Amino acid sequence: DAIRAEKMDWNVAVGVGGTHYAPRQTEIMLTTTFTFGHNFAKYTFEHLTAEFLVKAVKLSEAEYIIIDEKSVNSAVKKIVNEAAEVAGVEVLKSKKVKKDFRLV
Repeated sequence: DAIRAEKMDWNVAVGVGGTHYAPRQTEIMLTTTFTFGHNFAKYTFEHLTAEFLVKAVKLSEAEYIIIDEKSVNSAVKKIVNEAAEVAGVEVLKSKKVKKDFRLV
């Protein structure tokens, strides 16, 4: 089926938050127009920097950073917003993505 499926234009994002197995990001990939180039689970937050996120955005050719708002604290949000500004990408909350970018 995948071979015969219509080609999609996917929105590429870097994900921030969630658990190691990333259930919310998996749900986003299965039900929306988004895919992830990189994902940083909550256990990586201790070492997460804006510079590192910018590199991930560039390597992924991402246009968005999607945060799992249930697991991202204000310190991480600050890092994400700084990285987004430097990289020129938009920050979206996972709830908004699931609501506004559903597959047709």
